[in-house]
Amino acid sequence: MARARLAELHGVATSYEPSPGRRVRVSEDTIVEVLAALGVDASTPRSVRAALDDHALAERGRLLPATV
Repeated sequence: MARARLAELHGVATSYEPSPGRRVRVSEDTIVEVLAALGVDASTPRSVRAALDDHALAERGRLLPATV
């Protein structure tokens, strides 16, 4: 669950829908690799917690909300 939250925070999908009504979950290994490509270590539960803490700290330091 924490890894899924971390993926969401970085815009990484954990599933996709190739056709209506058919949802495919992305493998945990793929999510870890994509996050690593983004510079986020999600390889262990400890690293996921640390990355979530880092993200929360960075958000608290923002003067303005993130934009799209």
